Amino acid sequence: MYSSTAQAQIIANGHAYTSHHHEFGVSNPSQLAIIIEDIINNPSSSKNLRRGRTAYWDNSRHAVVIADPNSPDGGTIFRPAIL
Repeated sequence: MYSSTAQAQIIANGHAYTSHHHEFGVSNPSQLAIIIEDIINNPSSSKNLRRGRTAYWDNSRHAVVIADPNSPDGGTIFRPAIL
């Protein structure tokens, strides 16, 4: 198991940055990692998901971090479309 700092860095340096950095107004993976770590450490709510994943929701950012230890990218962060 990784620390929240290491986990955030792994997530920020993969799919999360290339596909979702524009949603958070960041210009590099280090900036995204700070947001990810904050959400993991201070979620508005969290939920264990199948296959060892964990979802962390942040009300103020309207964002979700999915930590996935089975993924090479470690998971992702995004702002889901709200209907």
